[in-house]
Amino acid sequence: MTIDSKLFDRIRIQPRHYREPESAVPDCAWEGCGQPGIYKAPKGHRFEGGLQLLGGIFIALIYGGIGGMMLASSRRDDEQMMGGIFLVLAVVVGVLMLLFGGLYLFGGFKLLKEKKIGRTLGIIGSILALLSFPLGTAMGVYGLWFLFGDIGKNFYDGVETAGPQYQPPPPPNSWQ
Repeated sequence: MTIDSKLFDRIRIQPRHYREPESAVPDCAWEGCGQPGIYKAPKGHRFEGGLQLLGGIFIALIYGGIGGMMLASSRRDDEQMMGGIFLVLAVVVGVLMLLFGGLYLFGGFKLLKEKKIGRTLGIIGSILALLSFPLGTAMGVYGLWFLFGDIGKNFYDGVETAGPQYQPPPPPNSWQ
């Protein structure tokens, strides 16, 4: 067999592609930021507010459906009264959930834009989230821990923290 053989023509060797090593610190998640980020950007306001709105609409539809069925199929006054109570409950629950969900979304948006009112709305939203066991309780405790902590106070009051939060590693020693 020679190098010019037909068997060697069928063997293809793909060149190995060079991969850059992944950095130990991920990039910052804020839009337009090119700095290394050691903390994730806050994105929970969309999740919590959207979940609150979705749950409120779902509960209001269930109560409204039960009340409507009770009103449509009832023959006695007490059954009609229960159907009416369920309809009123559906409206009240729906309005409350829309208010709480709107508060979460608005407060989260202000937190994201680093406005001073965002800290106050975040504290109110975190206290209200404590009532939603277990996910809301965990998010509420974390929100209160951050917003009442030194970093949260300095971050939303516009005070610079002492020293940079991220220090890049020293350059490697040159072997040449």
